[in-house]
Amino acid sequence: MENIGKRGRSYEKDITPQYLLKIQNGYFELFKSLPHLRIVVIDSSSLDFVNRGEDYEAVLKILNEDHEAGMKVISLK
Repeated sequence: MENIGKRGRSYEKDITPQYLLKIQNGYFELFKSLPHLRIVVIDSSSLDFVNRGEDYEAVLKILNEDHEAGMKVISLK
């Protein structure tokens, strides 16, 4: 929501947290139906890729790791 506000795009002004949560939940339901795939969900809500290069590097490190099949949720704080 903070990034949506920063962008200031008129067509995004009516997006609600509830709407975004509904989209997120829809993706999680889809991911659960694909247990043979390796899916890594990274909670990046506390990261700042623009001003902190180490945040970007932390995500790259996770993406370059070998992950088992199934969905794995990782929170970086």
